[in-house]
Amino acid sequence: MKKVLRILLVLVVLLVIAIVVGLFYIDSIAKTAIEEGGTYAMGVKTTLDSISIKLFQGKLKMDGLKIANPEGFEKSDHLMSSGLFDVELTPSTVLKDTIILPKFILDGLDVNIESKSGGSNISVVMDNLEKLGGGEEEEAPEEEEGEGKKVKIEVFLIKNVTARFYMPLGSLPLVVKVPEIDLSEMMSDNPSGVVMPELMRRIIPIILASIAENAKGIVPADFLKDMDGQIGAVVKAIGGNMENVVKGVQEETAKALKNATDQIKKGLDDTLKKGTEDAKGALDGLLGGKKTDDTDKTDEVKEKTEDAEKKLEEEKKKAEEKAGSVVDDAKGALDGLFKKKTE
Repeated sequence: MKKVLRILLVLVVLLVIAIVVGLFYIDSIAKTAIEEGGTYAMGVKTTLDSISIKLFQGKLKMDGLKIANPEGFEKSDHLMSSGLFDVELTPSTVLKDTIILPKFILDGLDVNIESKSGGSNISVVMDNLEKLGGGEEEEAPEEEEGEGKKVKIEVFLIKNVTARFYMPLGSLPLVVKVPEIDLSEMMSDNPSGVVMPELMRRIIPIILASIAENAKGIVPADFLKDMDGQIGAVVKAIGGNMENVVKGVQEETAKALKNATDQIKKGLDDTLKKGTEDAKGALDGLLGGKKTDDTDKTDEVKEKTEDAEKKLEEEKKKAEEKAGSVVDDAKGALDGLFKKKTE
């Protein structure tokens, strides 16, 4: 009995040590999983500057996630580079098979898409993703794909994406902005989560599909057509619900773009309408005010003229009356004078 108890005690101690060691090295383990998973999935070097998991606070901080440009593409040192991460995790799931992240928000993603004779940097990455998805050229080893912890993300948003398209004949890149990409439905067909390479394989096509949708009218249509074809091939290789997810993201992106365009157009129309109304009002006020003032002045002058004419008439009448009186007096005086002289 004592021997059994000792064995149980040793097992408990070893379990505690394993947990402590696991927690102590959890940041390093997570960093390695992300870097190796990304590199394996895309075939290009994926690096992460740092990761810090605050287990008891349910917080995860990451900084400097970078996906390198494939060999031969030199317009930029990276295909994708991240901004700020806002991630929440469920602490009780860290030591389980599936780590649950209730919220995963990336604010800021820089993407460089380079095209040149013979292909593009995204075509290289998409070819690797398609092979990982079970393409004909090369099957990914099942034991590698199935190993490792799974990740389940409940709310997954990427905001403020800036994509630069470097075309063969252009000296300056064509810049495309994507306000927000919602990837929350990405794992709807995998409720138990996916391993890190599979997570990367799902994220990249959705991001590129959203960028391509926003690039219409900016980037040459032939290039976007090829890009859509590559995305479609990877999505088909992944299978499951991915086709519906990508289609939904494209529709939402197109809708958001249309709403933004309509808002800008409405703002311009409202501004133009208000400016026109203000100008018309000012003009009407100017002309109407002048007309009113002129009418008032005309009426005033007319009234004063009538008063003057009336007064003149009165003065004339008074003068005539006074003159008549003077004439009568003079006549009377003369009559009196002549009468005396006759006598």
